[in-house]
Amino acid sequence: MKIKIIAIFILMSALLPLYSKGMFSNEPELEVQNETPVANVEPLETPVQSSPYDELYVKLNQVGFETPTNGILPAVDFQLPNLSGVDVKLSDYRGQVVFLNFWATWCGPCRSEMPSMEKVYNELKNEGFVILAVDLAEDNKTVQSFVDELGITFPVVLDQSGEVGGAYDARSIPTTYIIGRDGNILGRAIGVRPWEEDSYKDLFREILSL
Repeated sequence: MKIKIIAIFILMSALLPLYSKGMFSNEPELEVQNETPVANVEPLETPVQSSPYDELYVKLNQVGFETPTNGILPAVDFQLPNLSGVDVKLSDYRGQVVFLNFWATWCGPCRSEMPSMEKVYNELKNEGFVILAVDLAEDNKTVQSFVDELGITFPVVLDQSGEVGGAYDARSIPTTYIIGRDGNILGRAIGVRPWEEDSYKDLFREILSL
């Protein structure tokens, strides 16, 4: 297990991240997150460029999300196979709010937050909210077994090379990005969160209303 974790970390470090240090406010040092970080963080600093999301960024910061420091940050598209072998693009979900989660089956914190993610997905999916879970560097059989065990119904795709995880700077898992209907990144959360709590669901509904 330790060898597998080290191998993935080496792979992530070797890839040039598209979303690197300094692009988000209130960034912590990145490491495997075994505990939920403190949700209440420092207020958002004024970005270099104005953004129509400035007020939303403040609310995201208040529940523990990092937000873009320089106005608008577009999400880079990618294509990965799902568990049925069908290629899925991030851009397939344009027009919906995307909860983009990087995880692995061996990651205890990832496993612990999956049930809350499933609850939120089932509650909000008919309002235009989708969860896209990107598994890092594991085979189809391992991931399918995990999905069946936990009864996960949201889309899962396989990043077996770790390239997409590296591009999104997912050096610590779980890492979650919230992407607006227009394809722009609104926030990033590193570590486990109680996603089913009202503070998060209310914020997601506000994003859905934009």
